[in-house]
Amino acid sequence: MNLMTAERTDVRRGRFSWLFRCSAVLHAAAALLVLFVLARATEGSWLKRSLYLVSHENLVILSWVSSLLSVLAVVGTFAVLVSTLNRDFRLILQWAWLIGLIGAAALILNHLAHILLFPPLVRMLVDVPRPDLVVHMEQWEQLLSPVVQVFAPTCFAVCGLIFTGAMFRTRGISVLHAWWSLGVWAILLLGALSVWWSAEAVAWFQGFAVFMYIPWLWSMGERV
Repeated sequence: MNLMTAERTDVRRGRFSWLFRCSAVLHAAAALLVLFVLARATEGSWLKRSLYLVSHENLVILSWVSSLLSVLAVVGTFAVLVSTLNRDFRLILQWAWLIGLIGAAALILNHLAHILLFPPLVRMLVDVPRPDLVVHMEQWEQLLSPVVQVFAPTCFAVCGLIFTGAMFRTRGISVLHAWWSLGVWAILLLGALSVWWSAEAVAWFQGFAVFMYIPWLWSMGERV
């Protein structure tokens, strides 16, 4: 019986390790697409952005889809940590996971808007330029920007910091990984707060947090 239990544990750990490492690869791909595709599709005048979106519509949509999948991967990795970290914190971790899920749901709505809503609007703008259409798109962007810059990152950061606290009290999780995790989520939270004095700083904080998170995920694949 003990042998069967051990085998099941090994299989579960193998699956969890595979999930963490696949998530790391997915985040790396999504980050590259954000840098080289979405950065150009979301900056500059609406005319410039519209021409780029029309010319590279499939690539832009692929970038948004990959980013959406990386959001789902964050939720999945948090779910794994709920079952692998110290059981004494299980209830608190479930509440933290719910906070992360709320942030993920907000980001998913943002991504779906960019995948389903913006492409037809952009095509209309290129075919028949209309000032009222530009105003309409700007209103949508103003509505969605706080979700990406403040709300969702704050949810993920609070969730991650709570999980980090449990990591410090879990055997098998090294102190290095716990402090590493603390750095990732603290930087992400600072990015969300930095919107009050510099909107440009938000992207730098978020980018730095993501590029710290990717190797952390890969390394955690050996620990879960």
